[in-house]
Amino acid sequence: MYLNSFTHFRAIAIIFIVAAHVYNAAGIQFDNFGNILFQNFIAGGTSLFVFISGFLFFHVFCQNFNFTKFYKNKLKFVLVPYLILGFLPLIFHVLSFKEDWGGYFYPQGNGIIHEYFIPALKYYATGRFMAAYWYIPFAVILFSMSPLHRKFAYLNARTQLSILTVLTVIAVFVHRPVDNMSIIQSLIYFTPVYLTGIFCSVHYERCINILGRFEFLLLAGVLMISLIQTYLGFSGNYHKPALVYEGIDLVYIQKILLCLFLMIFLKRYDDKNHSVITLLASTSFSIYFLHIYFTWTIGVLNKKVSLGLDNGSWITYFILLFGIIICCISIAKLIKKLFPTHSRYMIGY
Repeated sequence: MYLNSFTHFRAIAIIFIVAAHVYNAAGIQFDNFGNILFQNFIAGGTSLFVFISGFLFFHVFCQNFNFTKFYKNKLKFVLVPYLILGFLPLIFHVLSFKEDWGGYFYPQGNGIIHEYFIPALKYYATGRFMAAYWYIPFAVILFSMSPLHRKFAYLNARTQLSILTVLTVIAVFVHRPVDNMSIIQSLIYFTPVYLTGIFCSVHYERCINILGRFEFLLLAGVLMISLIQTYLGFSGNYHKPALVYEGIDLVYIQKILLCLFLMIFLKRYDDKNHSVITLLASTSFSIYFLHIYFTWTIGVLNKKVSLGLDNGSWITYFILLFGIIICCISIAKLIKKLFPTHSRYMIGY
């Protein structure tokens, strides 16, 4: 059964993702309570995508699961666009010989292999040549664990909840990795989000019936946690080395509550179709791949040559947010038209 509510969910998720990357291009400064509160509400949008992915894994793939086919398609339509779209920025970074991230990508020897090949592999393995691209290497590893995810889906509910509880407690203390560099730490952090999506898919009607009574309490929880985080002086996502204690990751809890709220709230729109929302959802992966080119370019150019933007203005922010999304959709549609049989390999659409 097709769940149109998750089309709406995907559209919201990609807006969250892009919204978190437009700040620099718009010149937004997080120097007051209201701005930081907004940042804390938007932060962690990746969890929305991970939750949706987990939900759809059971809803779409589990019944007649074929790991080879499933993983092959993920490699073709996730990894291949990543390799193609990331090639030019990767070459730029490799040739720049940057000593960022403690010199991790800097050549450790002489010759083509040490100076170019190994740094290129490191960049591709971490996605650190473009903001947001770290997600793809992580996702490729996450999808490789799908046989375990399928086993989880067919456990009894009590066992599932026990596993989720343990993994969630670990995640909120581990936090996201520094600069999103560690795939292992990202797996520890996001796996319970993915499994929560699977759990909600397996027990969809029960979740809707039980959690539906607390729909707006879930939303109130999201807003309250955002306020608490802002009041305590925290801003955005929590990043740290895995074994260093720095308290509880409030963004994790906030985004789980938001996922549950959106799943319930959007259920009422299962019979509603809107062409704009459908287009936004269907091109969401292309938007993910492309939007960072726009935010990076605008941010760099605006520092070197004034683009006439009203820096620090929220009007500028929202104009850029929706302008970039429209540009990404237009490019995706154009490439789809020019290369109808190969566009998914190029931009994931």
